[in-house]
Amino acid sequence: MASFVEKLGNLEKLVETSADLSEPFKYFMDHIGLDPKFMSESSRTKNNMVRKIIQEALKRYFDLTFNATQCMIMEYKELKTFHHGTCLISGRHLVFFHFTKINTGIIAMSDLRTGMNHFFRFRAIIANGEMTFHPGDPSVRH
Repeated sequence: MASFVEKLGNLEKLVETSADLSEPFKYFMDHIGLDPKFMSESSRTKNNMVRKIIQEALKRYFDLTFNATQCMIMEYKELKTFHHGTCLISGRHLVFFHFTKINTGIIAMSDLRTGMNHFFRFRAIIANGEMTFHPGDPSVRH
């Protein structure tokens, strides 16, 4: 059986390369996220840079302004370059993954009122205290 670090390596490849942006979320749920051991080996983080990245991504891609402290951001203890989390914002459920090693993440947002699911990949590069976003690959699913 593969370790969580190996599974997260597979997820990292999917986050970076999948054409179908729902694929990384399916992989996470099927192989990692529903395992209680994984959650017990993750802990909440106060990583302000990850919070800023998620906050900026939502502002740019969904025109949503909110306080990112409303999100639960988790860090897997054995791979501190992987962050995952969730939050509820104005009737929308948000789930995200971010790998700091490759500066890439994917956000999935489900609108609880319409049933629409939105996915997008983003790159956030931080240099000299400045954040630069590179356009992602948005997609919408019903």
